[in-house]
Amino acid sequence: MLLSVMKSRSAKGRFRLLSLACSLSVAALTCGAMLATPAMAATPSSYAPPSTPVLSTSPGGSCSAAGRAVVGDGFVNLEASVTDSSAPSGWTLGVSVAAYASGHPRDTLASGELDDQSGQSVILQLSQAELDSAASKYSKDGEVSITWTARATLEGIDGPASPPSRLASCTFKFDDAAPSLPSLWADSGHSAACDSLSDVTIGKPATVYVTTPGSTTPASVPLSYTYSLNGGSPGTIAAGTTSPYAASFSVTPSSGYNVLTVTAAGPGGNESSAATCDFGAAQPGLEADQDLTGDNIPDLVTIGSPASGVAPGLWLAAGDGSDGTFNGTVNTSATDIAPNGPQGIGTPSSFDGDQALIGQFDGPDSNAVEVYDPSTGVAFLLAGESNGTVNASQEESVDGVFSFSPAIDANGDTNPNPDNALQLANAYNVSGNNGSAADEMGVYNDPALGGFLAYFVNGGPGGFDSAIGGNPYLLSNPTPDGTMDWSNWTITSAAAPAGAETPSGSPDLADMYLWNSQTGALYLWELTGLTNEVPGGFNINTFASTNATATLSYSQVTVDPGTPADAGWNAGSTLNTLQATQIDGGTGLIDVTSAGQVQSWTVDIDGSSATATIAQANSAGSSQLLQTGS
Repeated sequence: MLLSVMKSRSAKGRFRLLSLACSLSVAALTCGAMLATPAMAATPSSYAPPSTPVLSTSPGGSCSAAGRAVVGDGFVNLEASVTDSSAPSGWTLGVSVAAYASGHPRDTLASGELDDQSGQSVILQLSQAELDSAASKYSKDGEVSITWTARATLEGIDGPASPPSRLASCTFKFDDAAPSLPSLWADSGHSAACDSLSDVTIGKPATVYVTTPGSTTPASVPLSYTYSLNGGSPGTIAAGTTSPYAASFSVTPSSGYNVLTVTAAGPGGNESSAATCDFGAAQPGLEADQDLTGDNIPDLVTIGSPASGVAPGLWLAAGDGSDGTFNGTVNTSATDIAPNGPQGIGTPSSFDGDQALIGQFDGPDSNAVEVYDPSTGVAFLLAGESNGTVNASQEESVDGVFSFSPAIDANGDTNPNPDNALQLANAYNVSGNNGSAADEMGVYNDPALGGFLAYFVNGGPGGFDSAIGGNPYLLSNPTPDGTMDWSNWTITSAAAPAGAETPSGSPDLADMYLWNSQTGALYLWELTGLTNEVPGGFNINTFASTNATATLSYSQVTVDPGTPADAGWNAGSTLNTLQATQIDGGTGLIDVTSAGQVQSWTVDIDGSSATATIAQANSAGSSQLLQTGS
């Protein structure tokens, strides 16, 4: 008969199994050790001692590091790595672990007999309660020195098969002290409290200074500070190395009322109480046209695709210049400002085929990026943060606006499917409606009506109320070639330079460029208003719906006529992006080629002839090649 006897243990490891051979008779039960093979019958002297265990604590790190680790509140794992190159396969190493306080083995906190395979680690865990008990018994100031040891022995079937290894020892300090409450300041001289922060603007970084006074013990010296603004994601910075352990960091307020919290962490990880700072921030002033980085200089947005020299994504390239004047060059290290795609549920490739433009589409004073999908007629608004990022968490969708069904006859009939705008352009406040967000224009090609330009009067962020339940004005304007072939033209717009007027003296409300990629014809329309508005809508006499109509008023400037004798500007080219802008204080263009090259152009207008000269403003070399990882 074979009996199995378990040898118990008090911490993590494996149980040891003894097998006894027993015979049972009516008179008695007798047991003896099972006959062993030569290897199993090894004596403690048969094998050399295992290597000395390698010790580490967590937290705390390797015991071989210089200086004693300091650990704070929480449990501590005592980990001993054991090896024995001569151990037979399947044999284990028994490890005796003991921890005691203040260097006195008699003051044992915990101990355990553990075992595992060679090359593995055994762990004895000291609980928070055990550490607190040691600190209360053996220390007066909350700090206690903990020493722990480990010794390994090769274990055979019948018990130890080798002499024990050398005793490994490690000491660390447990300290329940924490740094003092940090002090927060508005100035580097640490004289003005943080609550007195002034000249702070929403969306603009503000610097806060922090110190921690009164740290008298090593465990209460701060090593780092953790801060969070308005409950957002925390940031961590290193503390100074000498009193008062000063540091500084920047936060960007997102609202008019802001709450900053800061904690200090000591060597053992114990944290101070949280210091708070309440401060206000002013609304930002009117942002410069197309500025997303807060420097009052226009920026470039472009959407990449596999077929272009720009990697998939929604890319922002910050404009260069000074004093609010764009010089035509951009920072080519572009940033993907919405890597998770529209609504945050896709990938950078989810923007393939879309169009991006910058404007005050989400309300007055601040710019937003509008991404329009011509395949669905849906636009997405991403509010700018004035620091080169957009607030993707507050993204809005504009659905059912740029996709609409115009009346195609006097009876008010419509096509089976609505028309989607082929492209959109910012119309600013050309209508004079003074809405809280920008108007927009779109290019359409209806199966029955043919091509036309439509004008959407904005009634608020994402809302358009142009006459019939949100339907736009169908503009009577032909293209520069006198036809309604609007699908052959790319339109793009920018705010007109300050004080700009047409030759007739009318204020220039916005500049819209029209480019025919087939002929290279390029024109500038200096927009002056919207006229001849007819609301349209349901006619109670005819019981039919009619389209709202209007006419765009403008002064036309010929930049390049694109005649057969003159191939025209970029004739036959495919541009990834064409964006009207202001360069060196005047009207201009910036584009991204199919190879990812950024080109900027100044347009010098001769008012007497209504013509203009276009010239490249930036370098034509690789220095303006967008870096998007493509």
